[in-house]
Amino acid sequence: NLNSSFVGGVRLNSQGLLFDNGSGASEYVNCSRNSKMSNNYPLSVFSIIFPYNEGADRIICKGSDAANGSWHFRLAATNALYFARRDDSTTLVSRTSSNNSLILNRNNYIGATYLGSNTGTNIKIYNNGAEVSYQTSTDGYTNAGNGTYNFLIGTNNFNILTGYVKLVYFWGKRTLK
Repeated sequence: NLNSSFVGGVRLNSQGLLFDNGSGASEYVNCSRNSKMSNNYPLSVFSIIFPYNEGADRIICKGSDAANGSWHFRLAATNALYFARRDDSTTLVSRTSSNNSLILNRNNYIGATYLGSNTGTNIKIYNNGAEVSYQTSTDGYTNAGNGTYNFLIGTNNFNILTGYVKLVYFWGKRTLK
């Protein structure tokens, strides 16, 4: 049990967690700071999503963009996927898939692996069982993780996912292949 709580208008139905921003406020599921979700590296995340629109919408995150020790996996403009890790106040290690790596209004089986290094090319992103091609990789500074942030599905800031999240997995010290 992760002591999860639903915040905003998130609804659970037979298709999964629905994030529709109908309330105009933040919508997310707070899965707490459970020690099983500490920032061990490498780490991998996997989800089945059914997005309605493109944008910088958070799917899974731990902390916020501005928080040292945070990471996030999200949609990016033009139907791309993006994973980033921040360890200091100025530098993100990140990688963005090529445009149109994601198809709207259908199930996408997405995943990301972060190997724990400061090299953006060591972030691997997958959709529908295959590694995607990439448009950008950014190197940055990394150090030991900070496990004090909450693990969220959706987001508690302005980038609100619109669509379904049907399944979420998190692995510390594991990689997707």
